[in-house]
Amino acid sequence: MLQVNQATLVGYVGGDPKTHTGKSGTDVTTFSLCTTMRWRTADGEAKEQSEWHRIVAFGNQATAAAKMVRKGDPLMVLGRVSYREYTPDDGITRKVTEIVVGGRGAMINVLVPGRGGEDGVSSAEEGHEGAPDLADVPF
Repeated sequence: MLQVNQATLVGYVGGDPKTHTGKSGTDVTTFSLCTTMRWRTADGEAKEQSEWHRIVAFGNQATAAAKMVRKGDPLMVLGRVSYREYTPDDGITRKVTEIVVGGRGAMINVLVPGRGGEDGVSSAEEGHEGAPDLADVPF
């Protein structure tokens, strides 16, 4: 049976990306992405709900995202959903959900005309490397 863990998000970047080199020597770039759902209730009242997503890019996608992505950009991200726990120095274990952009099928497209390719869409797509080491992601 085929199993798929893929998330496709289209939204706006919440802040400029932050990049560092992980323990394994791989570039890691993180940023937030906001997606908003809008609808009208039965009585015509406009409603909306925003969700914030933590995006973690590795390798070539991390390098490209650091160069291309800016706060406020409309962005499309293809990655996989990842859940993990970490314990900072305060000793309190925290859980985090991330969209990981690295490896097969992962992609970041900045949807800003004039920045990137001929059609105004910049993209970073990486080959078939192994899974990134999530221990490289700082908090």
